[in-house]
Amino acid sequence: MSATESVERDPDGSRAAEPVLAVDAAAAAARRYLLSIQREDGHWCAELEGDTILESEYMLTLHFLGRAGETRFRKAAEYLRRQQLPPAAGPSIREARRRSAPRPRRTSR
Repeated sequence: MSATESVERDPDGSRAAEPVLAVDAAAAAARRYLLSIQREDGHWCAELEGDTILESEYMLTLHFLGRAGETRFRKAAEYLRRQQLPPAAGPSIREARRRSAPRPRRTSR
């Protein structure tokens, strides 16, 4: 253990699994970064990234409203199935898809 690390100890005196200062340093760095990119009025501006969460939530809402038999529900389900990755696929395939997809043009405020 380096001189800059502190380690929490369990009540019985054994070492806890995580070095406290390493976690604190990572949290502080993340906080500094987020504050550095925050706009004066308090908002952050970044590219919206997502997978199929909006479609999934829309389908869930339609289901709760008793409208799962509608054509739009079936179309959304077909879209989700087309987006589904093979069982063994991991982030590398998802990232490759994202990089090859056309990107929307950013507009200035």
